[in-house]
Amino acid sequence: MSLLFPAYLLGLLGLSLPWLLHRFSDQKAQEMLFPTGRFLEETAPPVSRTRTLKYRALMAIRVLSLLLLCFLFAQPWLTRTDDLTDAKQHHIIAIDLSLSMRATDRWENALMSGRELIDELGDSHSVELVAFDESMNRIADNSESVADLNRGLFGLQPGYGRADYGVAMQRLNRLAADRDEPVKVWIITDQQHSAMPAQSNALYAPRVSEFEIVSTVNEPQRNVHLKASAFSDDGVNVRVSVQLSASVSMPDSAMLAGERGSLLPARTVRVSFDEKVLAQREVSLADTDVKTVVFDDIVMPPGLSPVLVVSMAETDALLADNRVSVIIQQANPAAVALLQSDSRVSTNASIFLTTALETDSLAEVSIVEGTTERVDVQIAHVVSGRDLVADKIDTDILLYVESGNNALLFSNLPSGGRSSSLIKGVEVGLVDESHPMDLGSIDWFGVEFFDVSPIQILDGDRVLIETTDRQAILVEREVRGGKLLLMNDQLSGQGSNLPLQPAFVSLMQSVIAYFDASAALPNTLLAGEKIVVSGNVQLLDPNNQPQLPIDQNLRVGGYQVNEPGLYKVIGNRGTHTINVQLDSQEADLGLADGTALANWHSRFDKVQATTSEMADEPLSESGLDETSQAAKIARSTLWRWLLPVLLAALMIENMMANRRLNVRRDGS
Repeated sequence: MSLLFPAYLLGLLGLSLPWLLHRFSDQKAQEMLFPTGRFLEETAPPVSRTRTLKYRALMAIRVLSLLLLCFLFAQPWLTRTDDLTDAKQHHIIAIDLSLSMRATDRWENALMSGRELIDELGDSHSVELVAFDESMNRIADNSESVADLNRGLFGLQPGYGRADYGVAMQRLNRLAADRDEPVKVWIITDQQHSAMPAQSNALYAPRVSEFEIVSTVNEPQRNVHLKASAFSDDGVNVRVSVQLSASVSMPDSAMLAGERGSLLPARTVRVSFDEKVLAQREVSLADTDVKTVVFDDIVMPPGLSPVLVVSMAETDALLADNRVSVIIQQANPAAVALLQSDSRVSTNASIFLTTALETDSLAEVSIVEGTTERVDVQIAHVVSGRDLVADKIDTDILLYVESGNNALLFSNLPSGGRSSSLIKGVEVGLVDESHPMDLGSIDWFGVEFFDVSPIQILDGDRVLIETTDRQAILVEREVRGGKLLLMNDQLSGQGSNLPLQPAFVSLMQSVIAYFDASAALPNTLLAGEKIVVSGNVQLLDPNNQPQLPIDQNLRVGGYQVNEPGLYKVIGNRGTHTINVQLDSQEADLGLADGTALANWHSRFDKVQATTSEMADEPLSESGLDETSQAAKIARSTLWRWLLPVLLAALMIENMMANRRLNVRRDGS
């Protein structure tokens, strides 16, 4: 028997506690003082006896309970030597489908290794085929025919996502838990170091009795990952930044042969548009270099939202990351509608709001007369003066916000006249610094409020700014769909000096940034991530094929994009392009070091020294190394037996202890 956590055996020191309690639990006879023994009859002196333990059965149960508890925490398990040729064993073949498996001949090696394992195990063992990257899927088994395994194997293709060995082992452990017989796992992978989990404990799968890694890397492979971005701040000149990351996979056989890192051949980086090269440059890299190349002399190509292509002229181990499409990012002010729905709104308020919103080209304000029905469908933000004292917000505003848009409402009530009688107003008091608008970073010095109208605070409202006398100034109201902010001020310069202070510009910029964050779609994603889309929209893949069924436009949890390229989200507000790129960590072909892999093996079999060696060599003709199959270790945990016995012992101890208390209360 072996222990998984032997340190818990220190708890056995507590076994002395029940003995001490029982040793000193006897009651001494009460001594009575008597003035004289003259008239007492003589009695025979009592026979002295050695103090003995009482309630020995109770003490034994308590000692047994402590013993079982310590062993339960220490996690004992039994090992037995089995012969795989005779023992009934279930085999799981797990194949890596991550991006790095696309490099050179890795996938061909994976198919060959998988086929050899199926041929060797399929006729005499229970075999299951699974595939993993960020998730794990069951592909086939040989419950009906071995041909099902081969069809499932050759129907697989590596994707563009990343792998995590920790997640894979945890899910393999769940699969093994469903089996009654011992389970051996064969992992066919490239041993990529970026797939190793941050916490090595994630690699432990106690339900797996054995596992072996079958490597798909037989020779050195070098790759240069390309990542690019483009930006134009004037609409004429474009600045393209390209990052090159070099990596090399060096198996143990190559290291023994004396191959070491070297300077890679020069790479030619090209920027092109419509198959025409706009700029190019040669870059020299070593095996693990990371370099950035900047092209700042490119003229904006013609057309609406042009797309540049950044590529490398030379090929390397991984072709999928040698070419990337780049969207030119430009300064794009947010469209804001200043809705004039009431003649009571001050002209000064419109001027102050327009000036603050358009500062630093953060927003572009258009004045709209009437209700929200007249606002362009592509405008997602509305600013309007409304009666904030009323019990309910106007219906048109609520419908506008519930459709996924945002609104900032300020008070349109006329001044009460108190400002003329006040020399100094009240200042800003409490500010909700935990809100995403980061209101605590705004300098509110000098802001004073002379005439604050009452505003009704509803259940669910969040007061973001209030004065020193606890009057609400900015309130966020909970509305399904978009964001609704209530500014309890006329913004005309009469009820307060807020529109005349620098804090007002900072406040409006924070509001627009908060609105944009709630309504905007990302510009860049990694393959395997999700696009969260809602409402009446459609998603087109890089081949312009629709991805959302017409009756399922509302996607809960988002749509996972599995291939790189430019995706288009088409909705009422126009078309938004999202650039899905490859994960630079997954494109790093560097292998995990031998120590990490040996530690991984040691979590399953500390007896076999040979399992810490990596399976860098291809399988033999039979698919299995017969010498390594002579003795294998199967693990059987004992907690399922210890726990019921412990519970039974605790129940018996409880009953016996209660009986002892009853006896002592009776005086017997």
